[in-house]
Amino acid sequence: SKIVWSPGLYLSDSTSANPVCNPLASVNYTVTASNNLGCSSTVKVQVAVQNKVDISLPADATVCTGASLKLQTTLIFGSDLGVSYVWSPAAYLNNAGIADPVATMDNSSVSFQVIASSGHCVPDTQTIVVNVSPFPDLEVSASVATTPDAGVPLYADSHQELTYQWYSKDSFSCSDCRRTILYPTQTQIVYVDGTNRYGCTVNDSVFIEVQN
Repeated sequence: SKIVWSPGLYLSDSTSANPVCNPLASVNYTVTASNNLGCSSTVKVQVAVQNKVDISLPADATVCTGASLKLQTTLIFGSDLGVSYVWSPAAYLNNAGIADPVATMDNSSVSFQVIASSGHCVPDTQTIVVNVSPFPDLEVSASVATTPDAGVPLYADSHQELTYQWYSKDSFSCSDCRRTILYPTQTQIVYVDGTNRYGCTVNDSVFIEVQN
């Protein structure tokens, strides 16, 4: 039988059944195999050469002041020589030379850039913005002096839209409402958490004195 690859460009042997290909550019090959009886078969083979590193980053994110976030790079294409990463600004990162550094944020939003390089391939540059949500303000009721089991109206409020959670030694009319009524049996400190949509939580407390 006879085998012919066309074109013979970049091949170690254009008449071999399994030549080694070292392409410098993408090539569409046609390989034809024929026997002594004149029967032949032809197949097309595509060898695609990628000349640019290809990475992707997650969507932009929002975190609370002081929070940490892993910046996870996904490698779509890189050469067999390996890929090197350079992140900036490095001041927020635990390691600016790896694929998935951890960013620890202060109270400022930051646009992070990563450059991925690999061999002779063209580097890829991507960015991800990490926005920082300030902790919400929280205002609560003033301290109260009351009698046992008397209903005590309590409230919490903020300039941000929050979800609320109340905690006490006694029962509430609603433990996750902005306004609630406490039925205290004893002197205590009542606590409330306020959490915004980014998971940033603040807390405050109200002193309740029960007088017999």
